Amino acid sequence: MSPEWAKMAAAITIPFRGEPSLLLMTEGAEAAPDDGDEEQAVKRERFCERHRLAYTVAVIDHDVATLPRGAFVVDASHAIVKNKSYEGLSFEAAGNIANYYHFRAPESARAKACLAKPGIVRPSDFMDPIAEDQPSGVWALTYDNTSTMSILRNFYWPGYFFFHVIETNEYGGVYFGDGLANLDIAFML
Repeated sequence: MSPEWAKMAAAITIPFRGEPSLLLMTEGAEAAPDDGDEEQAVKRERFCERHRLAYTVAVIDHDVATLPRGAFVVDASHAIVKNKSYEGLSFEAAGNIANYYHFRAPESARAKACLAKPGIVRPSDFMDPIAEDQPSGVWALTYDNTSTMSILRNFYWPGYFFFHVIETNEYGGVYFGDGLANLDIAFML
């Protein structure tokens, strides 16, 4: 997606209409002139709701995709790989938000430096912890009713849930939201 389209998608704050081919315009944006040439019209794609949706999915995934500590490791060639011997977090560890990390390329200087250094890299060193997300309190961690699963919710992207079945390698996340961030989160916490 072009930076111009990303900027246009970020500026739209109304709910999705559910029409992928719906042309979207932001204030000040002008439609490309239609000179009647059908071949040129096919080549010149216009900003539609499907482009906004693709941008929104990428942003949500960047902000909330989560992993429990130890699910991925750095191998000897410094590649990040799934930990085949991962057995899950203990009950106590699953209840600590410091044991959950963003599932994305590291952005903090500390995590980038740990990946760049030679030698062994601990599982908690090469990913960005969700506990450091701002504003503080944007994540909520609870156990389910049976205390066999930990559940994370994100208040900036209402509708995102992450689960981890305690002492197993089962975990996952899902988003059931409207694609609109909760911009008032700083006032709610």
